[in-house]
Amino acid sequence: MSALITMLKSLLHRAVLQAPKIVRLPIQKLPFDWYSRPLQLALQQLLKEQLAEGELDFLEQRTLQVEVSDLSLAFIITLDDDQLQVLPPSTDADVVFAGDSADLLLVAARRTDPDTLFFRRRLSIAGDTELGLAAKNMLDAVDWEQLPKLLITMLDKTAALVEQAQQADSNPVNQAHSAQV
Repeated sequence: MSALITMLKSLLHRAVLQAPKIVRLPIQKLPFDWYSRPLQLALQQLLKEQLAEGELDFLEQRTLQVEVSDLSLAFIITLDDDQLQVLPPSTDADVVFAGDSADLLLVAARRTDPDTLFFRRRLSIAGDTELGLAAKNMLDAVDWEQLPKLLITMLDKTAALVEQAQQADSNPVNQAHSAQV
């Protein structure tokens, strides 16, 4: 029974690590509006307090691009007339944050510090670093408890799966086993 559980855990870990490759093509085929509009509404809700208090004014007419490299997904976040906007990516964004989906998920779930990922070269910031630092500091100050409990639970559970898969993948015994399979 223990061997079966170990095998099932290994399969789950591989599925979690392979998920970006599986969902990349369908995401690329989606029209931009299909995911940008829900993302924009979610950001408006998440950051409504910061918007009302003017804490996002540093983004007014500035562009922060987020690139999820393993999904080939990118979008811009900007502030226009006190409204957050999610726009298609651009080559002339003021600042670009880039990382793979697992690392960005771990940052969003607050399981990994973005500075740690930056120094490990798993998260990159290019362009106006002052703007990037302001955005990072503002996100660090967000009260994540204001999110719907279901979303917090989903983020936390998914992040836990990613952490377990990454740990299992970095285990030399598992790497040798994977090479044999």
